[in-house]
Amino acid sequence: MKKKYIGLIFIGLSLLLVAVSCASAPPPEGPPTTGEDPSRITGAQVPGTQEPLTGQAALDALNAAAARAAEARRRAADFDGQALFPSDWDSAQTLFDQAERQRSTSSPQDIQDSTGRYNRAAEAFDSLFERSLAEYFERVQRELAAAREAAIAAGARELTPEFLADADSTAARSQRERDAGNYDAARNSALEAMAMYNAMRTVLEANRLRAELSDRGLEAYDPDNVRSGNAALEAALAASQNRNFNEASNRGEEALAHLSAALITAWRTRAEQGRAAAAEERQKALDLRANVAAREEFDPAEAIYNRANTALSRENFEEAALSYDECRPMFTASAQLAMARRQAAQDALDRADRRLIESEETALVAEQILEGGAE
Repeated sequence: MKKKYIGLIFIGLSLLLVAVSCASAPPPEGPPTTGEDPSRITGAQVPGTQEPLTGQAALDALNAAAARAAEARRRAADFDGQALFPSDWDSAQTLFDQAERQRSTSSPQDIQDSTGRYNRAAEAFDSLFERSLAEYFERVQRELAAAREAAIAAGARELTPEFLADADSTAARSQRERDAGNYDAARNSALEAMAMYNAMRTVLEANRLRAELSDRGLEAYDPDNVRSGNAALEAALAASQNRNFNEASNRGEEALAHLSAALITAWRTRAEQGRAAAAEERQKALDLRANVAAREEFDPAEAIYNRANTALSRENFEEAALSYDECRPMFTASAQLAMARRQAAQDALDRADRRLIESEETALVAEQILEGGAE
């Protein structure tokens, strides 16, 4: 019953599909207090000009350069620059660390030098960011496509079509933001779509396991994992309804882990019990020489029994359990047939013995008559 419990999944989700407005950026912080009289500080230079700045303007330029470098570093990190181009990252990070260590406002020249170091670090991280963009989004598109296919394979198209459409819309928004040059927004939309696809997959797969455990009567074999899995699944559903898709995906994975463990335990136990029962019936059949007297029934059972043993050795517990269940009554039937044939053979021998005795008695009477007649 594939749709069992599915009525609970993403109830009212369409009412929650609302646009989320972007928060406005906080105002820039003012320059830090240096303890020096800004009117005495001169010599800082506006980037792109030859005119040196003086006083507070020089300090503002330094602070702006430091903020620019920090922001450039963040963007490069957010788009996996460190993983994609590790040597370029190390070079840019060295410039940034040097700028941090050698930052000084002791003199106009120190301010100018510090500003220059931050600007060089920012330029290095900006270059790394530009190089990382294409590869980052190409990888994201591949991962989104794979996550979507996994959700569809779990039944999203049939069971949660509205939620799938919402995830597709979010992924499309990511592409539009990228085309518009809004890379942070594009990244955020892509991550949200990924979490939505993953939430669908994990919730649907966990729900399928829960139904299988219930339908096959397997819950009693591992009640603790069943209980934990059901609780995690309900939490995943609640998180999805609240549009907390990362939490939904995480709790869905948790539900999958618990319910998968419960199912494995159940099938392993069933397989071990099935092997013992099948082995007992097989031995009874062998004791009655069913492998000889009822070979046409015994041999197919033996083949399935061997297949079950192979599956068990490979930890294919479900296949093993079902195969043991299949061959056990076949061994029983072969034993019964062997017993019936042995009994029939014994009856035939008994009849032959009786006929032999009767023949011997008849011959004796005839002999006696003949002997009497001869007298």
